[in-house]
Amino acid sequence: MKHIRSFYQIPKQSAEDTALPVLLACLTAKAGGTLLDVGCFDGTKSILYAQAAKCAEVWGVDFLPDKLAEARQRGLHTLEADLNTDLPLPFPPASFDIIVCSEVIEHVFSPDDLLEEMARLLKPDGYILLTTPNLASWKNRLALGLGWQPFAAEVSTRDRYGNPWATRGRPSGHIRLFTLCALLELVRAIGLRPVRVDGVMLRSPQRNLVGALSRLGDTLFARFPSLADRLILRLEKA
Repeated sequence: MKHIRSFYQIPKQSAEDTALPVLLACLTAKAGGTLLDVGCFDGTKSILYAQAAKCAEVWGVDFLPDKLAEARQRGLHTLEADLNTDLPLPFPPASFDIIVCSEVIEHVFSPDDLLEEMARLLKPDGYILLTTPNLASWKNRLALGLGWQPFAAEVSTRDRYGNPWATRGRPSGHIRLFTLCALLELVRAIGLRPVRVDGVMLRSPQRNLVGALSRLGDTLFARFPSLADRLILRLEKA
């Protein structure tokens, strides 16, 4: 557990930040409502979510106590919990108008248990905003066609191997990766209804041929969420 905590102490970088404007645009107002950020880290983005949705009360759940302390300084109510071992969370049913779970579900052993818990905590007229990497992105389809390891699907906790186009260094730590088809089947099996599906292309910052080809592909496939780098689903109770 100590090794896992130290691995996740480092904040997520540019990939999720690139998707943030799209995520905020998917949040519709629940004026005066209550928002739960599952995997809130230090609460920086939780505050942005609450502002976009005009929520009055913000809760954050994470398993890093020092980051939760920073979140409390930003005005969040916090709960320390490991989503792999501490479900159900100590909240009554139908506690939250909005639940945001961004770039978290791919890190847990049982996505089923996490989705069921979020469904339990959601008010009947509320919604869940869920984001996760797309295993079937156009970049991953190309990588597999070349016999390379897909992006964000690492085999190591120390470095990225098997894909010469992947940025070397600290891996993302994903243990569950989804295609859009699989994710839609899963959420429906849990009793949630997708009411909006979006995709986000994570534009390459590289100023070389690889970067140019990546940006061209993003432009060509931007209208197809099933080919995007990130999936964004808005879910309601069925």
